[in-house]
Amino acid sequence: MRTKTLFGLLLFVCLIFCFVVIPSANAASAEDDVLQVATNFVKAMNENNSDLVSSLWLKSPKTSYFNPSGKFLTIGWMTNTPGGGEMFSLSHPRVTMLGDNAAIITGYFTIMKLNEATKQLSSEDLKETLVVEKNQGKWLIVHEHSSFLPK
Repeated sequence: MRTKTLFGLLLFVCLIFCFVVIPSANAASAEDDVLQVATNFVKAMNENNSDLVSSLWLKSPKTSYFNPSGKFLTIGWMTNTPGGGEMFSLSHPRVTMLGDNAAIITGYFTIMKLNEATKQLSSEDLKETLVVEKNQGKWLIVHEHSSFLPK
């Protein structure tokens, strides 16, 4: 009898573990996958890798991008080409899951530029929001909004 009770208790603990811990691990994994999009975005910009940038975006007319300089709003897929000569860094990234197939990444970008003529280094700080959607098993950017922080 004591063995059956012990076995039942052990089985109960295992079931609780499966229902509580495993879904939490999957949620953390989804957040990590989403955060990897922002990490790859920074990597692509720093390496001037337009193929990697292109692979991060959903190629659809529903994508959009608010740019703080140049054309303010772009609707639909366009080929974003890294500028080159700039170094990007991401700080304080935060992932907010909106469900199993949508998430928001917020954070701050610092863009460092070297003026070749004066050899002076300058920086610009931006707040950044990326909206990502899981499409055919891959997290892709469907919207980006960048705006400069006040100096």
